[in-house]
Amino acid sequence: MRLRNEHGDELHVEEHGADFRVIVRYFAREENGALVKQMEVVCFIMQYGDWVPLELYHDGSLKVYGTSDATTGRATTHDSAGQAQAAGYCDRWALTFLEQGFLATAAKLMPLGERPARRPKWPEPTTPAPDLEQIEEWIFEDGGCEATDSCWVEPDGICPLGHPSWLLRLGLV
Repeated sequence: MRLRNEHGDELHVEEHGADFRVIVRYFAREENGALVKQMEVVCFIMQYGDWVPLELYHDGSLKVYGTSDATTGRATTHDSAGQAQAAGYCDRWALTFLEQGFLATAAKLMPLGERPARRPKWPEPTTPAPDLEQIEEWIFEDGGCEATDSCWVEPDGICPLGHPSWLLRLGLV
């Protein structure tokens, strides 16, 4: 997909389904009309739809943070700190793309013809649902939360057995 904003900048999004990868490239249009690549990120699409940045090009250099295996559905990070910074960088760019009108352009070009797919079917909880006080304690004091099988995960995480965090299950994140 190629999108153009009102300034003539372009956003290219390529999905490589067989490899579970998405490549996003952003080109800024210079005054002479030339498009210059500003950013490129290669992401692996995890089982539950999360995108994990594996490679990032910006400021004229390419950095590789990990690899992926489409057969196993796993990403391996070689530089955890760098990969976390790349994820933050991508989040900031996503907001910039939204502000620059790329999402509105995409919606006009490809209106939603059918309902989006429902979230994955998660295993049934094996522990009772927490109350809001417990959730607040997990988030503000512990920095994570329990999954629906009592594994400890990130607030938007899924445990290795496929159980989502209670925040995901309850629709809070």
